[in-house]
Amino acid sequence: MARINFKGQAQKQRRLKRSPSKYKESAGRPNISMSPGVAPAYPAVPYKYLPVNFQDVNTQDWVVMPKGRLASMVLSTNTAWDADWQTGNMGGIKDDAGNFGAITVGDDSYYGVSKNIKGLLVPCNGGNKVTYDYGADDALTVPSADSPGSMVAASGDSFDLGANAPVGAMEHDVYQDIRGANLNYDMRNKNWGVLAQQFIKIPCIDVGAWNSFSAISGLFVADSAGSPVSVSSVATVSDTSGLAAGTDLTFVVPAHTDADSDDTYTIDALSDDDGVTWLETGFTINGLIATVAAAQFLDDATIIARFVFTDPDAASDAPSLEIASSSAFMTANAGYAAANKGFSFLTFNSEKAGHGLAGGLLKSDCFGNWMHESGNPQTAGRTAQTVGRLLGVDYRFEKDLLDTVQSRFEDDAQYAVAGTGTYGVPQYLYNFAYLAMNNAGWTIDGSEANTIKAACDAGVFGEAWIQLNCQ
Repeated sequence: MARINFKGQAQKQRRLKRSPSKYKESAGRPNISMSPGVAPAYPAVPYKYLPVNFQDVNTQDWVVMPKGRLASMVLSTNTAWDADWQTGNMGGIKDDAGNFGAITVGDDSYYGVSKNIKGLLVPCNGGNKVTYDYGADDALTVPSADSPGSMVAASGDSFDLGANAPVGAMEHDVYQDIRGANLNYDMRNKNWGVLAQQFIKIPCIDVGAWNSFSAISGLFVADSAGSPVSVSSVATVSDTSGLAAGTDLTFVVPAHTDADSDDTYTIDALSDDDGVTWLETGFTINGLIATVAAAQFLDDATIIARFVFTDPDAASDAPSLEIASSSAFMTANAGYAAANKGFSFLTFNSEKAGHGLAGGLLKSDCFGNWMHESGNPQTAGRTAQTVGRLLGVDYRFEKDLLDTVQSRFEDDAQYAVAGTGTYGVPQYLYNFAYLAMNNAGWTIDGSEANTIKAACDAGVFGEAWIQLNCQ
């Protein structure tokens, strides 16, 4: 390197600079990068009107969004934040008017929303409006959306959550915002974030396998029939020339095509061996019986029956339409209702094309749980509601020597320890299965653990391995 000659008078004058400009930024032009996109550093708190899901037995605080729940946000561009932020039973504290219950606070008050909070967390609903009805757990626990300054009643109170789009999934259980409810105890977290990209594992349920499992008497989600399919009977009736009017022809019903053998069949049409169809003039069709209406058939004709079968649960799936009443839905879908209280999960139906298979696209159902995209999820295109892909479903237990772990027997499945007492089924999945089947109605075969293990073996319950991607 050449030396600088400070005595050379022929050198041009150059100024000195205090610090290199490449290490500086112009004032008012900060870096636009806030954080990696896996878990965006976008602080939020739960929406104050959310119904509670379950109570933490240790802290006695209520969880409003279980971990894994797909989330959206209410922003200040959606609605004002200066209503009743106060939540929780006040435990004897009165407002300025001397009334027990919620205290009305403004956005700028001490208990208002921090200016650092960017959004209010709500469950994603797949773009479908949901009316949440409050229940007994919400009474004196959640502020009323209809009566400012009051807590919700045991029944008859509700709030509407408009159609929204996903921003991510909750990594942790989200506890109710109880800012200001206690003198010496505040929210567990001052803010919450979401996961936008992550490889996760959550419980899953196959509705098709549920409906085929004999130990379960109730429904996880309501039956929904698939499109009718036409099939021809394998039997025929010959020599019809002598058949008198009023004669009944009975045909062999085609074999069932699904595992639970619950298809219903009706005769759709009849024809002779020349393909001439007599649908109204030759026969009167009543279910599986065709009655001769008039003797107008060719000699030695062969009559072929075409059946239409309907599978009553082939289209059963997670809720994906507007919910006018959450309580009415939960009453009609007992298994889903119980599981939704404590878990976030994937619902699919193996009787539908592409369901439960690798690479299928996923979206949110109406309550923030997971479901497949509409149609065949393996060929469907991404939409604004797409949240990731299913890598696979695992329901093969026991493994990792879990079934050899000696554990104390617990009567309550929610406190059971995974091991020999659960037949090697992971504890969280065991609890999930117990809640769903117990609420829907089941017949215990041998033991509770034996029945749950049998359900896993039958593919009813398992672990869904998912690549979350809300980008």
